[in-house]
Amino acid sequence: RVSPEECLVVGDTIADTGMGRNANAGLIVGVLTGTGTADYLFDNGADAVIPNIGYLSRLFGMKTRDRSSSDITVSTSASSSSIEGD
Repeated sequence: RVSPEECLVVGDTIADTGMGRNANAGLIVGVLTGTGTADYLFDNGADAVIPNIGYLSRLFGMKTRDRSSSDITVSTSASSSSIEGD
């Protein structure tokens, strides 16, 4: 059995981030390919915001086969993070 605190929620709308918040998910990641801005996603439950789903592995500091994590910037404000891309 997996508890909500052990779950990751990834979404590109405030419905997604709000659902993650209401479910007490351990980490909620907003994605800027949907209708929300970074501020709007943060205000509605996101713990981190990434430009697109391709940045998800970078958020966790994982190296991918085609890219290194050296070309991104991670900004942290209070308990929220944002990744800026290439």
